[in-house]
Amino acid sequence: MKACTQCGRCCTNESFMMRLGASDADVARWNREGRRDILAWVSRGDVWIDPVSGETAATCPFVRKVPGSDRLACGIYDTRPETCREYPSHVAHMEFVACEMLDAGDTDDDVTRFMATSA
Repeated sequence: MKACTQCGRCCTNESFMMRLGASDADVARWNREGRRDILAWVSRGDVWIDPVSGETAATCPFVRKVPGSDRLACGIYDTRPETCREYPSHVAHMEFVACEMLDAGDTDDDVTRFMATSA
């Protein structure tokens, strides 16, 4: 398994975006931090709900292009939702978003070991 390549596929996969949520701890942290910019995109525990249209955003509104590259970075990395902190959780999920971290032959055990050493 490779280190994150900042391909952004986890942040720009519309089907994945529709599955994301914010935990009570996320919402409490953002309230403590005064992160109205993030909270504006949260609706009843769902995240990345456009505050104007009420529709789920196709991509994370906080993903940003890294200047001078084709890489993407998280604009709220230090306070990102738990669901993002827990990515990746298993090979099937990584395959679903076409994650560049995945090597041929990687298993869920490889993902678990990777996450244990990345925390």
